[in-house]
Amino acid sequence: MIVCLMAAVSMDGYIADKTGKNDWAKDAELFKKTLKEYDTVVIGNRTFEQNIGMIYPFKGVHNLVLSHDNKKSNKGEVQYVSSVDEALKTAKILGSRRLLVAGGSRTNEAFSEAGVLNRLILDIHPTKIGGGLPLFGNFTGQLPIKLTGYSVLPEGFTRMKYNVGKIKMTASKNK
Repeated sequence: MIVCLMAAVSMDGYIADKTGKNDWAKDAELFKKTLKEYDTVVIGNRTFEQNIGMIYPFKGVHNLVLSHDNKKSNKGEVQYVSSVDEALKTAKILGSRRLLVAGGSRTNEAFSEAGVLNRLILDIHPTKIGGGLPLFGNFTGQLPIKLTGYSVLPEGFTRMKYNVGKIKMTASKNK
């Protein structure tokens, strides 16, 4: 299964500011267009809640929401999962072949730590926000990537596409 992480990122590596907002991102339409190439999208609960009605639930794909709140119930095209493993198993049961991970920071971290990413799409925006939610959360492993393509878009950002190699975990600073 293809597992691709896609994110709008500031020049200093953040996907949202300190309040969780990413109104500086100008790639919403391209995101929606790209999402149509996938049959399943996984988003974190906060990202889902912040964008419900605007982007999510996205029509025509399976929407999996990563949440540790087991009180959430599945509704229509939205299913709640509690882990990366459960998300992958659910996607497989649904017959998915192309899964898009679309944030937020903790969801990106979880998929990176699980070592299941094999593609990465970053929309690099020409802005520095100075702090906030980092692209990979607190992930401390090495993510070996190889550039496979890029394009400079009229909206002023650059889309970078990468293949992801085997992830190498580093020892935690707390150990």
